[in-house]
Amino acid sequence: MGRFRRVGERHGHGDWGPGVGNWVWTCIFTWGAGATYLYRNRGVPDWWCQMVTVGYEQARGLRQKHQKASGYAISGSKTVQAPLAALFEAWADPKSRRWLKDWKLEVRKATPGKSMRITWVDRATHLDVNSYFKGKNKSLVSVQHSKLADAKQAGRMKTYWAGSLDRLAGLLQAKWIETVATWLAMARRPRQGGFQSGGRVRPEAERGRKREP
Repeated sequence: MGRFRRVGERHGHGDWGPGVGNWVWTCIFTWGAGATYLYRNRGVPDWWCQMVTVGYEQARGLRQKHQKASGYAISGSKTVQAPLAALFEAWADPKSRRWLKDWKLEVRKATPGKSMRITWVDRATHLDVNSYFKGKNKSLVSVQHSKLADAKQAGRMKTYWAGSLDRLAGLLQAKWIETVATWLAMARRPRQGGFQSGGRVRPEAERGRKREP
């Protein structure tokens, strides 16, 4: 409980009533009410109510790893060497989504270049995908998979998304390298109907023509 007492020393006094350490003991004696009791009877702000309740549950072993109020949830993120538009397309376009083993999912809402709200293939769990600009030709994707049934499923999906995001990063990097190589090849290619001479393209009509004095 020392961790909560230290928080209480900094934040748990004043208009909020007792320190955080005391809030935790209040949870112990009023278990079943939890955050609701703290909010209604002790005047604790709602954010702190949830924080203290979750902390108490974890300290007492009442809340498992990945467990949230609405079930279980896991998250993961990955930085990829690709523009933001390419990253978003890899999720939004079903043909580009084949890097994902379970690619036949339902996109409920999409904000281009920013976020997607997805119903997972099991039709019971949800996926929140967010994309962030991290620099020139560099982006970050974060995934949160929520409403999972139990700790076992949460652990399984944690592993699943770690592998899937690695696969996505590798695919996008390879595609970006290929795209850049194509651009460079096109930039070096002579224009049709002419040839390179001294840094400019000379048309066919000028070939063999003598320069006038």
